[in-house]
Amino acid sequence: MQELLVAVNCIREPIGSTVTSEMSDVTEYKTTLVIRFSQKIQNFIKMAKNLDSFKTLCGNDRLALIKYGCVENLCMRSLQYYDLTHEYWTIYAGNDTSIRVKMDFFATCEPFLCDPHRNYFSKIGPEWDSDPNIIDLY
Repeated sequence: MQELLVAVNCIREPIGSTVTSEMSDVTEYKTTLVIRFSQKIQNFIKMAKNLDSFKTLCGNDRLALIKYGCVENLCMRSLQYYDLTHEYWTIYAGNDTSIRVKMDFFATCEPFLCDPHRNYFSKIGPEWDSDPNIIDLY
């Protein structure tokens, strides 16, 4: 258990205390998403490499775990940065600043992903109750 909680530090991200902008441009959204997913995937791989049980898997199993577990994990963890009441994410932008992404704007950019995210957040959000350990162990 301790090993997992230490490894998860590779994928944790702070929330900037100052929201400096709100995402409203689809091109900017797509560019930001590509950069963030690239960083998050690299961090997920670092996290997995810190787990002894991951190291004992064969190469194909490691690849499958990363390939199929990473995106699901990223979507699940995005709940930590989501305001259930006002329906927006607060995305860390560095230097203690953040960008706000409203669900309505997300629906414009990702029409097929909006409803699954809303459903997931409405189910797990009240359970999570801002305790990051629940997401870490989920």
